[in-house]
Amino acid sequence: MSTAPSKEILQCYYCDYKARKDNFRLYDHFNKHHPGMPERYKAEKGQRALTDMFPKKRTFSEREGQEGNVHGGSRGSREPEEQPQVEIPPPEASTLYQVARPTPMPVPRPTVPPKAPPAPEAPNRPQAQLPITAYNTAGLASFMVSQSEKLDLLTAKVAELLSRDSTHQREIDFRRRIGGIGPFKLDEGSLRVRCTICDMHKWSIPRNERPANFDRIGVFYLGDELPPPERQRDIVTSLKRHLEISTHTRSVSIGESGVATTRRSEALAVARTAYFAVCEGHSYRSFERLLALQAENGVGFGDKNHSRTHFLPAFIKAMVMEIKARMISVFMDEQACFGMRSSPIAASCDKVTVQRRTLQATCAMVLVRGRVVAYLLSAPVAADKTGDGLTELLLTTLLEFGFDEELLRNNLVALATDGEYHGLRVGGRLSNALGCEDEQLYHSWCIAHRIELAVNDSHKDATDLRSVLHPAMPSRHGYAYEDLRDEAARLGVKFAAPLAFSATRWASSEARVYHNFAQNFRAILSLGAYPQVSKLDWLFKFAVCYDVMNAVTAVSCTAQTVNRRPWQVIAAVHGLRDTLIVATAELEALRDAVKQLPDARASHIGALNSRHFDIDALPTLSSINFVQRSWQGVELQPVSPWFFELAVQFCIDWMKQLTSALTRRILREVPVWLEACCQCLSGEALLGSQDEGCLRQDDRNLDQFGLRGELSKLRSAEDYFGVVAEFVMSFKTQLAEAPGIDGLKEQYVELRDRIRANFLPITAGEKVDMDAIWSEVHTQVRLYRGCEDCLYAIACVALKTHCESVVEAQCSTLNGSDPRRHLGHMGLAEEALLVWSSMGIAATNVDNFLAASLERMPESFSGFRRQRTSKFSQKKVVHSTVIDRVLKTCPHPELSGPRDFHRPRLAGFRTGAANVRAAPADNAIEEEKLPDSEGSSSESSSL
Repeated sequence: MSTAPSKEILQCYYCDYKARKDNFRLYDHFNKHHPGMPERYKAEKGQRALTDMFPKKRTFSEREGQEGNVHGGSRGSREPEEQPQVEIPPPEASTLYQVARPTPMPVPRPTVPPKAPPAPEAPNRPQAQLPITAYNTAGLASFMVSQSEKLDLLTAKVAELLSRDSTHQREIDFRRRIGGIGPFKLDEGSLRVRCTICDMHKWSIPRNERPANFDRIGVFYLGDELPPPERQRDIVTSLKRHLEISTHTRSVSIGESGVATTRRSEALAVARTAYFAVCEGHSYRSFERLLALQAENGVGFGDKNHSRTHFLPAFIKAMVMEIKARMISVFMDEQACFGMRSSPIAASCDKVTVQRRTLQATCAMVLVRGRVVAYLLSAPVAADKTGDGLTELLLTTLLEFGFDEELLRNNLVALATDGEYHGLRVGGRLSNALGCEDEQLYHSWCIAHRIELAVNDSHKDATDLRSVLHPAMPSRHGYAYEDLRDEAARLGVKFAAPLAFSATRWASSEARVYHNFAQNFRAILSLGAYPQVSKLDWLFKFAVCYDVMNAVTAVSCTAQTVNRRPWQVIAAVHGLRDTLIVATAELEALRDAVKQLPDARASHIGALNSRHFDIDALPTLSSINFVQRSWQGVELQPVSPWFFELAVQFCIDWMKQLTSALTRRILREVPVWLEACCQCLSGEALLGSQDEGCLRQDDRNLDQFGLRGELSKLRSAEDYFGVVAEFVMSFKTQLAEAPGIDGLKEQYVELRDRIRANFLPITAGEKVDMDAIWSEVHTQVRLYRGCEDCLYAIACVALKTHCESVVEAQCSTLNGSDPRRHLGHMGLAEEALLVWSSMGIAATNVDNFLAASLERMPESFSGFRRQRTSKFSQKKVVHSTVIDRVLKTCPHPELSGPRDFHRPRLAGFRTGAANVRAAPADNAIEEEKLPDSEGSSSESSSL
C-alpha cells in the first residue's frame, strides 16, 4: 500500500479554497480561517457526502467538553491557553562599593653629598676629638631632612594601617552585634544587612497576601560605608523592630513547619531536571524519563505537574522571560567603575539556514567586571534579505528583546558583521534609524573573515600552494582509513584521523589537516600510495605552509576571542605581517645559498650548510634534515639544487603574496584612533615593559615606522591617548564638558601609575594576562577611583569590536537541535538562548534563577503537590501519573525477572587474582580440557 500523499484536489465546505488534503492540514486551514468548525469538504457534483446522509456520532472528547471538562478529552484541547502578562520586577539598586583608602605618594629622596675618605691613621696614637666646627653643616642638614621625611612617611603608613585595622575591627564588631540580635547577616561585597529567615521563607507567602514593597522587607541598606557607632544604634533599633512585623513572624512559622523547605526542594528538583534537559538538547520525552529515573533513585519532587506537554513548555517560557530580564538588567546596570554609567554596547548579526529557513542570529556584547561578554538575543526569520530589510529586522530584534530606543541611541557603539552586511551598508542604515552621532556606531568587518580572504588571495594564480599539497593529502574512508590506521599501529606511531580540507572553514581547520598529515607521515610513506610526499622539494613546501598556517591560526583565534580588545587584534595582525617579512628574508638567504652551490645539476644538496634551515618562525622546517635526507626516521628522496631553488622561490613568492594580502585587506583600513589605542592601551604601554618573554605578541606596541603620518610625530603614551580621547569626545559630548581632554589625560597617567604599582614587577618567565589586569582595574575601587571618566572612554573603544565569529558559534547552537523534535523557529531560538546563557548545573549557580523562573509560571500553576482533599484519596499513584506511566513500560519482560540457571564466574573473580576484563585465552582452553581429564563430572558437563 502506497504511503505517498493523495493528489486528489478537495474544496473547503465553507469557502472556495481548493488544495490537496495534506496541504489543508499542513497550513492548518480550518483552524486559521474557520475556527470552531469541523474539518469538512464539498462533495463532487453528482455525489453526496456520508456525513449528510447519517447523523454524526459524538466522540468521547466532545462528550467530555459538553459535560464541563475544560481539557475536552485525554488528548487535550487544541485551543491555545492564554498566558497572563507577568510584570517584570524593576532591577535592584546598584550595589554599593566600599570607599577606597588613599595610597600615599612616595616622597623623592634628596641627593646626599658623598662622604670624604678618611685620612690614614698613625699607629698607636690616640685619636683627638674634633671640634664641632669641623663637621659639614650642609651634609648634616640634608641628612636630618631625609630622616625627618622618612619618619613622616613611616608615620603616615602606620596611620593608614591602624585606620585599616580599625575599620576591619569595627566591621567584625558590627557583625557580632547584629548576629546577637537575631537572624541577620551582613552581605559580603555589598553593605546591606539581610534577615536570613525572611530571605529564605517569605517567598512562600501567596502573592495575593504579600504587602507593598515586599522585595525590600528584610533588607537594610547601610550606605556607601560602614556606619559609625552613633548610627549603628538606629540600625539596631530597626532590626529589632523588624522582628515584630507580620511578614517576619509568618516567615518564622513557615520555616518552623518545614513545609516551605520541602516544597522548595521538590520544585527545584523538577526545575533542575527541566533546565538540564533543555541545555543538553534532550527531547521533551527524555524529561519525563529523567524524572522517572530520579524517582527510582529516591528523589522526591511531588506527585503532579510532571508532564512534558503541560509543565515543560510553560516552564521554558518562564525561564526565557527570566533570563531576558536578567540580561536587560546587566545591560542597564550603572557600574561604579564608569562613574555610575551603564556599559557601552556592541551588536553583531549573521544569517544561518536552519530547517530550510534563513534566520538572522543577533548578538549583543557588554562589559561585565572588565570582561567582554556576548549574549544571544534572538534568531528571527529573515524574509527580506536586502539592506533595508536586514537593518529593520536587526532593529526590531533589539527593541523586542527589551532594549529601549534611547538606551541604544546612547550606548550602541559598534556593529560587527561579515562582508555581506558590510557591502549592504547595514551599519550606516542602523545609525540613521537610531539617530546616533556620526562617529558613534562603528561598523566593523570581522578580522577573522578578512584573514581567510587574505589566505585565499595568496593561493591564486602562480602561487597556488594548495593545488600542490592537497592532492597528496586526501581524507580517507573505508578500507583506506583502516589500512592507514593498521599501518600506524604496526609502526608504533600515534595515529590521527586524516581530515578533508574545506575552503569555507577557518584557518585552524586547514592547519589541523596539515597537523594530522605530519602525524601520519611515516604510515603514509610506508603505504606508498603517494610517492611525491617523500621528495624534498614537496616536503619543503609542506613544512613552510604548515608553519605559516599555524601562525595564521594563532592570529585568527585571537580575532575570534570575544574578550580580546580591538587593539590586541590589530597588534596580532601586525605581528603576523612582521613574522612573514622576517621569514621571507631568511628564505631568500637560503635561496642565495642554494644558488652558490658549485653544481646546480648535482644529484643532491649535500654541500649546503644545514644552519640555513634554522628559521625561528618555521620550526617544522628546522626539524627536517634536508642535507641528510631524513625526517621522523624515514629516508627521503634526494633533490637537485636547481629543483630545490625553484621550491624555495615558490614559497617566497607565496609568503610575499600573503603579506601583501594582509596589508591590503586589513592594515590599510585600520582607523587612526585604533592605531593610537595600540600605542597607549597595550600591555607594553601600560606596564612599561618590553620583555618579549613576558608579553604576548598582541600586547606589544606597533612599530613606530608603520604608523600614520600624524601619529608618527607623537612620542609619549599620553599624546596617543589624547587622540583616543578626542575621538570618544566626538560622540560623547559630556566628556568634553567635564573633565575635558586635559582631565582625561591626567586620569590616564594616574591609572597607568596605579597599574604599574599594583602589577609590577613581573615574575621571570611568567606571561602577562592583560584580561585579568583589566578585570582587576574594573572591580577594585583602589584602582579605578578618580579615573572613572578615563575608564569609560576606554570602554567606548574597547566595545568597537571586530569579532563577528561569536555569532557563528551561536548559529551552531541553533543547529544543534535535532530536527526530529519538530520545534518551530521561535522554539529553537528560545532554547538556544537558554543553552548559550547556561549557568552550569550546580545548585549554587542555578537555584536562584530557577526559583525566580517558577515565580513567573502562570497563575493556573499550583505547584507539584496535590491538596489533601477527597479527590486526593481517590488517586492511586506511587509517584505521579506521568512517572508511573513511564515506569510501567517494560519492552522485554521475559528478560527482566530472575532465571534459575547456573552462571559461571570468571577465574579469580572474588579474590581478584585474575583480570576480570580480559581473561587469557589459554586459561579458557585449559579449563575446557580439565573436566575430560578428571572424568567429566556432572557440574562440568553443565558448564
